[in-house]
Amino acid sequence: MMTRPFLPLIVSVLVAGLSFAHAAEIRKITIPSKALQREASATIVLPDNYGNGEKKYPVIYFLHGYGDNNTHWANRIPIIPQLADELGFIAVCPDGKKSWYFDSYTNPANRFETHIAEEVVPYIDLHYRTIADRDHRAITGNSMGGHGALYLGSRHPELFSQIGSLSGGVNIAAWTKHYDISEALGPYEQNVKRWEDASILNMLPKTKPGTYRNILISCGDQDFFLQDNRKLDEQLTKAGIEHTFTVTPGTHNWIYWKEAAAPQVRTFIGSMPRGKTNPPVGKTGTE
Repeated sequence: MMTRPFLPLIVSVLVAGLSFAHAAEIRKITIPSKALQREASATIVLPDNYGNGEKKYPVIYFLHGYGDNNTHWANRIPIIPQLADELGFIAVCPDGKKSWYFDSYTNPANRFETHIAEEVVPYIDLHYRTIADRDHRAITGNSMGGHGALYLGSRHPELFSQIGSLSGGVNIAAWTKHYDISEALGPYEQNVKRWEDASILNMLPKTKPGTYRNILISCGDQDFFLQDNRKLDEQLTKAGIEHTFTVTPGTHNWIYWKEAAAPQVRTFIGSMPRGKTNPPVGKTGTE
């Protein structure tokens, strides 16, 4: 008779216990950077069982959009830590400021491509237990970060075997007066070739077919970047480059990215080789 009033409390405690039984650790870290001439912020998500044993993990890099920072992916899309637990991977979110992930032509202290490719990736492999090869690395991002992921992936296929984009700004030449792109590339009128060469719409179709295990491009059906993403899909198809282009209901916001991120993550992890856990010879995975 006396137990009935306490049943909701008992159930709540059990549910809470189950909810927190497996919880990825979200760390804010800093990475020394010569390319940026400062300490650079990043967020890393470690799966729940990371602290147990010597297992090594694949890594997915998530690049944020214009006006956001390294904390947004883990904080605004809680399924990322959940999937890190479920699928067993490390998530890394560098801070790209408003750089579009270029090496700036106008500011030698804003070399963000160099920072991520030559500083962030080696730092993560050195300090965490990663499977330190391209087959176990993927990169994606939203908006400016979608451009950045395809740009860095195109420029550094030795690092990433899978690349993706969510609502990516894939045609920067269409936005010559917006989003501070000229801060990195210089004014469009004086640097037309530089802008055209740096646009994913022109870059990615020149990629050698078969370079990547997966190229995943997603966009909402009401997104203002949709037309450019459709053009990229057409160009890749014409060039014979295998890829997946997905259009689902949504606009350019975190509601859409929450829904669109999980399929990419599952595809990335599901496409990675199984059973390889040893990094290259050298000091790696110290934490």
